[in-house]
Amino acid sequence: MQSARDFWTTFRTGTVAFDAESTDLPASPNGHDRKGMRRFGRQSYREDPGITRCRRILIQKAARDLYHHKRVQHFIGAMIMLNFLSECTQKQVDPWEDKYPDLWYIVETTWNILFLLELLWNAYGNWLCDFFTSRWNLFDVLVVLMSIPSMSKSTNLGSWSKLRMLRAFRVFRLFKRIESLNKILVALSRSVPGILNAGAVMVLVMCIYAILGVDLFGRYGDNGSYVNIEGQAVQLITPRGLTYGNEYYGNFGRSLYTMFQVLTGDSWSEAVARPVLFGEGGHWFWIYYVTFITINGIVLINVVVAVLLEKMVGGGREQDEEVEEPEGDPQISRIEGKVDKIEVECTARLDRLTELLTEVHEQFMLDGEAFTSSADGTDKF
Repeated sequence: MQSARDFWTTFRTGTVAFDAESTDLPASPNGHDRKGMRRFGRQSYREDPGITRCRRILIQKAARDLYHHKRVQHFIGAMIMLNFLSECTQKQVDPWEDKYPDLWYIVETTWNILFLLELLWNAYGNWLCDFFTSRWNLFDVLVVLMSIPSMSKSTNLGSWSKLRMLRAFRVFRLFKRIESLNKILVALSRSVPGILNAGAVMVLVMCIYAILGVDLFGRYGDNGSYVNIEGQAVQLITPRGLTYGNEYYGNFGRSLYTMFQVLTGDSWSEAVARPVLFGEGGHWFWIYYVTFITINGIVLINVVVAVLLEKMVGGGREQDEEVEEPEGDPQISRIEGKVDKIEVECTARLDRLTELLTEVHEQFMLDGEAFTSSADGTDKF
């Protein structure tokens, strides 16, 4: 005979299933139906599917709340940073993994297992829509899936082994867990339209100056030399064995790349501008470079910086307004209060239902024992 304590244990855990006969109630003890009573004593209890689903949802919610706990997120962030530091150490000490291959294999496998367990925890707590609607979660899935094949030494991935480089991008997951870094990333994403507009203007200006450069300097020093302002012939051959005009302004692509070099400030004055400025008839060519640097290097670059600053400052204000708005809205507060009240009521009703079922089972057990004792004079059921 199953005791009340055993029944309570099986009911809470949901490990005991009921047979098909359990749906028929036993005959009343006053009818002396011993067969029915014995059959009832061998029956097992089938848990209601609604209770099972409710228990599963509560466990899933508890896993989700624990995963999103502040300390857990800080621990995961520390794991990501330690993994990044181990990658840096490995590339410094043993970049080709030929000195300590077993050590690096153990370290890599350990990290892969930890991040796989973390991904499964996250997926279980936020399954289904909440998990796959997050771009960060999709990024985690991609990185973890690309790391799994490397856990087997016998697997030869060939050119696919280059995908292991994605492990270096795990550090980007810190943007999701550290609020200050996340603000920067959000500001960058919000400023993309403005940056694209400013970038389009910069590209147009560079293309215009590239076309002018081909016309002005495409054949400069065509014979391998040029005449300077003193009237002396100076040899002008680049280290690649090409003439000045052919290498820097020979066509539109080369001229556009030269304009990009001028914009970055990479030795543009000595290598690109001065041979033209100090050549014969180059008194006015300074206007070409000064105007380009002023427009692209000063004005438009500052426009991009201004767009970034506006989105960073404005994004922080918008987030503060979003946080403060629900507190001042009485309708949202009432809805949240009703939801919390319903959740507490459902939990209380579930506990009360389990208590009632336990009491019913204990009462049936007591009635069955009394009937058996009065029928055959024994205490056996």
